[in-house]
Amino acid sequence: MSRLPRLAVVIDAGSGPGAPPPGAGTAALIALVDGGLDGIGVIAGDPSSPPVREAARTLGEFGMADRLTIVPGPLVLRTGPDGGRPFALDIPDPADVGLGLARQDAVVFVGAPPPAVPPAGDEGEPGQVSAPRSWSEEYFFAGVFHQEVEGLYRVSAEPELAAAQGRWIGEYLRGRYLLPSRPAMVSASGRSAGGPPADRAGQLRRRLYLRALTREVRRGHARAASAGYPLPVPAHRD
Repeated sequence: MSRLPRLAVVIDAGSGPGAPPPGAGTAALIALVDGGLDGIGVIAGDPSSPPVREAARTLGEFGMADRLTIVPGPLVLRTGPDGGRPFALDIPDPADVGLGLARQDAVVFVGAPPPAVPPAGDEGEPGQVSAPRSWSEEYFFAGVFHQEVEGLYRVSAEPELAAAQGRWIGEYLRGRYLLPSRPAMVSASGRSAGGPPADRAGQLRRRLYLRALTREVRRGHARAASAGYPLPVPAHRD
């Protein structure tokens, strides 16, 4: 039995030409693994395609080549009966190929996630995370923590921000950081998640975001210490 949750980072769900470059997803995964999490990276596409080769090369440089799972088609997120954990990452027709990505305790996406659907064989309505509005920025505290579904997180498509956010998620999943109260998160929802880094205004927003993130992590460390360092996501059992 592991003391920490089973974690998957979706580097690219196979969403087409608008998909983020793989650098952000690999940066987040490296930060999470360096922080002690047992994470894997998932990327959809042709193994010979440039994004897949780039992700494999980068992870190989950090001794993490075995943590990359390549799938042949676009991914869907399968939720539990109540729209939450456990999660599964699969292709739309799981009868064709077994991906071995069932029962994930936590999932990190780069930018927008793949569609969320009910568990395989469940004919009921999809869980609450399937609604497009549920993936809008207002539902994520500081652009990272889903406020309604524990275990779902997302990071920026910019590698520097994704790495910092990955470290933040890692602190949380290890019990070293505790989120603020629900009212505090709701009041802060929709604020900048770092902004585009391409221009001067975007770079300023990024610097301000990283400073605010550092301050929030310090506050969260104090909250976690006062609460006895609780693990927010239960450890998985094999």
